[in-house]
Amino acid sequence: MQICPGEFTSALVNLIGNALDAVGTAGTVTVRTGAGAGGAYVEVVDDGPGIAAEVQARMLEPFFTTKAEGTGLGLAIVRGFVDRHGGKLSFETAPGAGTCVRMWFPTPLPAQAAPLNGAAGAASGMP
Repeated sequence: MQICPGEFTSALVNLIGNALDAVGTAGTVTVRTGAGAGGAYVEVVDDGPGIAAEVQARMLEPFFTTKAEGTGLGLAIVRGFVDRHGGKLSFETAPGAGTCVRMWFPTPLPAQAAPLNGAAGAASGMP
């Protein structure tokens, strides 16, 4: 399955925007990519205040927000995107310790090799 570039951009913009809001003017946001364990990932990491446990319990709910001007749809959009592409969304966060949000997607399996010289037809009894 190919990832839709527009949806990927929207998800990444939402995560980076949340991280920038968390760090304000005195922090760092890092975007990392990598591959392993049968897939590839994109992480958005910030060194902000982290996310309190009571917020973590609700932060993926549509329309839940801690922001005065937020819609509460950003993380719900990210989760929907990741789910539609067979991926996993995970968070590492603690109050005072920043946050790492990871979107992981499975690597597509290579297409099966075509039989050489009609071998499949011969094995099945077909000419």
